[in-house]
Amino acid sequence: MSDQDEHIPPSAPKQADPLFERWGGPWFDQPLGEIFEASAQRRFVDVASIAAALALLVGFTYSLVTEGSIDWVRWGALWTGLLGFASAPIAMRRSGSVSLGALVMLVTGICLIVVPAYYQGGASAIFTIWFLLVPLLAGLLLGPRLALLSGAVGGAVMTGFYLLETSGRLPADLPRMDPFMAWLNLVMGIAFSTAVGAVSARTFLASSERLRTARLAEAAKTRALEESHDRYRASVDAALDAIVTVDEAGRIVEFNPAAEKMFGRSRGETLDSPLDESLIPERMRAPYRRAFRRYLESGETSILGREHELQALRFDGTEFPVALIVQPLSVSGHPHFSAYLRDMTEHYAAEKELREAERQLAQARRLEAIGRLAGGVSHDFNNLLLAINGHTELLLARSDLDGEARDCLEQIAHAGQQAASVTQQLLAFSRSDQLSPSLTDANQQIRDLIGMLERLLPESIRVLTDLEPRIWPLETDATRLEQALLNLVLNAGDAMPDGGELTLATRNVTLDHEDAARIEGLQAGPHVRIQVSDTGSGMDESTASRAFEPFFTTKDTGEGTGLGLATTYGTVRQSGGVIQVFSDEGRGSTFTVLLPRAVEPSAPVVSGSQSPGRGRGETVLVVEDQPTLRQLLQRALEGQGYRVLIAADGIDAIELADRQEDPIDLVITDVVMPRLGGGATVERLRKGRPDLKVMFISGYAGEATGATYMGDARVAFLQKPFRLKKLCRHVRELLDQGTTRVAGGE
Repeated sequence: MSDQDEHIPPSAPKQADPLFERWGGPWFDQPLGEIFEASAQRRFVDVASIAAALALLVGFTYSLVTEGSIDWVRWGALWTGLLGFASAPIAMRRSGSVSLGALVMLVTGICLIVVPAYYQGGASAIFTIWFLLVPLLAGLLLGPRLALLSGAVGGAVMTGFYLLETSGRLPADLPRMDPFMAWLNLVMGIAFSTAVGAVSARTFLASSERLRTARLAEAAKTRALEESHDRYRASVDAALDAIVTVDEAGRIVEFNPAAEKMFGRSRGETLDSPLDESLIPERMRAPYRRAFRRYLESGETSILGREHELQALRFDGTEFPVALIVQPLSVSGHPHFSAYLRDMTEHYAAEKELREAERQLAQARRLEAIGRLAGGVSHDFNNLLLAINGHTELLLARSDLDGEARDCLEQIAHAGQQAASVTQQLLAFSRSDQLSPSLTDANQQIRDLIGMLERLLPESIRVLTDLEPRIWPLETDATRLEQALLNLVLNAGDAMPDGGELTLATRNVTLDHEDAARIEGLQAGPHVRIQVSDTGSGMDESTASRAFEPFFTTKDTGEGTGLGLATTYGTVRQSGGVIQVFSDEGRGSTFTVLLPRAVEPSAPVVSGSQSPGRGRGETVLVVEDQPTLRQLLQRALEGQGYRVLIAADGIDAIELADRQEDPIDLVITDVVMPRLGGGATVERLRKGRPDLKVMFISGYAGEATGATYMGDARVAFLQKPFRLKKLCRHVRELLDQGTTRVAGGE
């Protein structure tokens, strides 16, 4: 391609030649413009000008040597020719136009032929023979129009010379050949030269146009390929997935930035390296090579066009999972293969996290359902225990019992208290019992526990601690937290019958919303993390998922109730925290407790008097739907000197109260009853008795009614089952002091 066309779009002119741009079309063409570069055309003009000048000098020197003297015409022709031929390259370079240089050279040649011929014999002069070259050069350099024009000029000049010569009007009278033959030969030669120049120019123009069109098409194709490659490169570089392409020898020829990031190696150090040795784990290289060779030999494949998941190799030697699709392609007739890879590490981690979250959610919901069931069973069982233990307590208060009867009653009372302890643990699991929160130091709880562990755990178990120096305070029931930690420690000790290490650790942690969302029931914010880890036998996934269920145990029959971890679960959840277990069979277990940091210290619980005072004839209304409990409460209170009214539910209580003329000093009511519950009953009774004092009794410490009246000094709450002495003591305190009391069972 010529210099001018190297960066010319298809719509641009053929040549950046000033003379052609100005006079092209009607006058000039450039037959050699596409065949030769502009520099070659300039060299052609330079060589032609120099050759013409040298020929002129040689002819002048010959004439000077042979004739001894030169007339003024030839002197003038010499200097005119030298000046003209020297001006052609100068004009060409200063104007930047090859056409102008050629035109100056041709005009100089015509003048150099015509003027001396006029003075040296006309058509018969020796100079005229050079005119045969003028149309040919004009055609090659300036196109067919200039070839025809210069040929016409030559024919006209020769005809003029012939007429002047035959009429005797030429200045010189020299011996000459036959004028007609000279004219005829010159005109025929010029005509032939003109025809050759014009036809050659036309041929070169057609060839130049075809060549130009081909070059422009090639340039457009090249630009399209470059643009396509740029788009491909941009797409490959911007791709989120790794793209690795190998040739038929299995060497890497494409490695995009995503692949650099995925594999931890740069493109420069990866290109041209064998794929199997660079990116494939060693154990998978042999199958890869066999499959690659089989495809090249037979075209048989089981991997192309399908998504596969396998292991890949990073630059540091670590393996990681990838999903990939391999597509074949042809590059210059040779097979290549592009693999599109996606790192599945985060995907698998997210799937695992999701499965774990779903497992935790399912476990939390299952435990919640079991908790509701346990709470309901405990509520009903507490009513029965209250009747059993209460009547036993009344009988034991009698003085007329013989020794055997008293011994039997004491055994019944002891069994009843043990049963009450079981129901308390079930209520703790269901979060239906009452906590006594206080500001608690987890580190101190663990330190206090360490001394006890020396007596509880065998010497083969080594106890380690890793405590946060400045642990945040907790607001929870310190006694219950100590019991929860003891349950975890004893569980860990049971998992290490042959000894091992037990580690108790605490940390201050702040959970963001993303961390908290992963665990069911956990709120974002500052928490204290308590971990109890052992190196024991561990648990499988099925066992770990049931670890907190009440009555579930892996111990032999008679070695445990299965309520220890269930009670711990209830204590932690009721304190606003969560507990999780992470275990590997044969590698030990880790129980993690997360409890929210205390916001402010809790008010201490006021302790009541231990000796119940007797009644002074006050009227007490007992509202209880269980007949056995109504009779028990009536006997206990009447035995203490109170006047007792009994009602089976809230409707009976309101009707009974409306019939009473004497004031009612206190209402003892169950919370959950048919027809009308305890809370609604109290509201209706207080409409006419705003100062009425109330004691709620229930198997649920956390029921809404009890919580609603917590700020009322005229209200107390007693959790079933309770000792009758405790009931009488709180009745007396409520009547005498008017202080709000919340008490647990004894």
